[in-house]
Amino acid sequence: GQTRIDMAFSMPLANGTLNGIVGDGESLVGSDLELTASGDDAAIVGEFIELEGLASEPWAATAGIRIEHPEYVRLSEALFTTSGLTAGLTGIVGTTSLDKHTDIQISVSGEQLSDFQVLAGDAASLPAQPFSLAGRATAEAATWKLQGMNGNAGTTKFSLDGTLGKRPSLAGSDLQVSAEGTDLGKMFEIPGEARLPDGPFDINSRIMLGEDRIELSNVDAKAGALEFRLDADLPWPLDFTRGAFSLETRGQNITRVLPELAGLDLDAEDYEIQANGNWLDGKINIDKGHARIGDSHLQAVGTLDMPPNLSATSLSIEASSPDLSRLGTIDGNLWGTVPFELKTQFSGSTYKFSMQQFQAKLGDSHVLGTFDVDFGPDTPVFSLQFTTDVLNLRPFQVSPGETAPGEGEDGAGASDQHLIPDLVFPMEALSRFEGDFAFIAEQILLKRVTLQNNAVTGEVRNGELTINEMGTDGYQGRLSAMLSLEPVPGGGATMNARATSTGLIINLSRQADEEKEALPAFDVDIDLTGKGTSLREAAASLGGYINVNSPGGVVKNRKAESVSGLFLAEIVAAISPSESRKEEINISCFAAVMKADEGVISLDPGIAIQSDKLNVYATGNIQLANEKIDVNFRTETRSAAKLSASELISPYVKLSGTLSDPSVALDPKGTLLSGGAAYLSGGLSILAKKALGSLATSKDPCAEHLEKAGN
Repeated sequence: GQTRIDMAFSMPLANGTLNGIVGDGESLVGSDLELTASGDDAAIVGEFIELEGLASEPWAATAGIRIEHPEYVRLSEALFTTSGLTAGLTGIVGTTSLDKHTDIQISVSGEQLSDFQVLAGDAASLPAQPFSLAGRATAEAATWKLQGMNGNAGTTKFSLDGTLGKRPSLAGSDLQVSAEGTDLGKMFEIPGEARLPDGPFDINSRIMLGEDRIELSNVDAKAGALEFRLDADLPWPLDFTRGAFSLETRGQNITRVLPELAGLDLDAEDYEIQANGNWLDGKINIDKGHARIGDSHLQAVGTLDMPPNLSATSLSIEASSPDLSRLGTIDGNLWGTVPFELKTQFSGSTYKFSMQQFQAKLGDSHVLGTFDVDFGPDTPVFSLQFTTDVLNLRPFQVSPGETAPGEGEDGAGASDQHLIPDLVFPMEALSRFEGDFAFIAEQILLKRVTLQNNAVTGEVRNGELTINEMGTDGYQGRLSAMLSLEPVPGGGATMNARATSTGLIINLSRQADEEKEALPAFDVDIDLTGKGTSLREAAASLGGYINVNSPGGVVKNRKAESVSGLFLAEIVAAISPSESRKEEINISCFAAVMKADEGVISLDPGIAIQSDKLNVYATGNIQLANEKIDVNFRTETRSAAKLSASELISPYVKLSGTLSDPSVALDPKGTLLSGGAAYLSGGLSILAKKALGSLATSKDPCAEHLEKAGN
């Protein structure tokens, strides 16, 4: 009644052998066979059994097969191997349907879990680490019951128990999942700046899948000092059209999760987040939203609607901090103390989104404002208005050397050694909106000056930004400026900047009120144009002119804080040490005539300064592409002035270095002039001698400079 077979077979999918006894019962019951098979492409096998991730590598399989019933067979020591993967199977497998009678023990191991990244999608990167999985799977109606499914990936251990729905939707799944390991951050990498926390972790969760939803219940995770709890009801497959959530998380070091926030390098503060709400048909309802980093808090409650119908929007936001500087640093720089409070309300209509009742207190500043966007037109139209009586920026102005602890020239917080910021022009964003904006501040407090009656107004039209007015009052006069960014084909923009003033006095030296009348008053005329994708690129192509002149005045002699500080007093004092000991410096006149061409600012004819006893002249250039300075000063005594023995001067001074790190060198013989080339007259080159020496006997060098500029 039994037949023994020994046969070899060859098919497109595989080659192999089949040996053993073939039973003569119904459906070959009683058969006891040994199967071997192999092939050249495991990926084809994967397509056949609907398993993605198998590589196009050779494979081999063996199995013992006993047919005990017309509807199932028993497999013993079934083994499948291919490059980097071994899978074993033992137990009963249904022959009429896998959904019936199947009860198997499974074991899988491999060299790299990342080979199966396609199964995880883009939510997280699977680690390139060895892995294994073993357990029992039993078919029950349209689902699979998983028991004792335990595995590992590297040093991470995980387990699955419960019901797994059938493919492809996996509807009917109800799984209890747990995992623990030594380092969550190394186990999974997520896109963007954020990252999962480092350190040991323990995760438990219940996952339930319906025909059109997935429920995450009692998700409880601990990773180092991080604690995370979540309940969520989401659409399945995931599309974020609707859902509900309840989230709570806290930890000891925000930088382990989020190292940077809106340009701010966060400090290692403790944090917590609590949020619950839902979303449906484009409406996000936040029943509770609270986030805390250190002593800083953010709260949000209400509904946020999405275009095209914004009428359900009603959202309140509040934020507070006893000191924003505790949050972190910018480019490694520490701020001053800045208490902060913010309150605002968002509302909407069919097409319009509005921010009303905006109130922000930033230290001494109290800012009020409104913001509207009308989505009705093809190009949305915005209106932005902010006003304040005082805007105190002093805490944000960091003096040189005030860097965060542990950071310096070689530290992570070191700057790129440029004074001109690499600010990218937002031309793509400007093309998506049109509108008007205005910012009015009665006072702006800077570290060395208070600016009065400040205004910035402008508009965005057809992708072009136009700032019609950037104005501020000095003690006398008003400085008015205009700026535009006009898009150019191929990307980037043409930047145009214009600034003018007449009789402007700005109290940079912090003179007493009774001394302000004597300060120099300046006439300013600046017109510059550049092209590029950023401010730094535009500066490197800058063209135009800079003209500044003053009939002179009296400046109280105070120590300048930097080369860019009190310019007149600093240069004159550097040239004549005796000037630094005087209570005041008398400036008879000042004239600066400079030209810009292809990013090079040429002092041509240059700068002339006249004090009561000295004439000072400067020529040279500043290369904005690399920010290098090459400026030469020459000092002469005025023809009618007599200097005492204590009033020695340095006739030749060279200003070099870069805009972010300038240096002044005293050079008695003029050997540093013209890039360090010494030719004639104790070191003066012929060109430098002609440029500087021609004005040495001038009675009014400032007027002579301005006359040359007029020509």
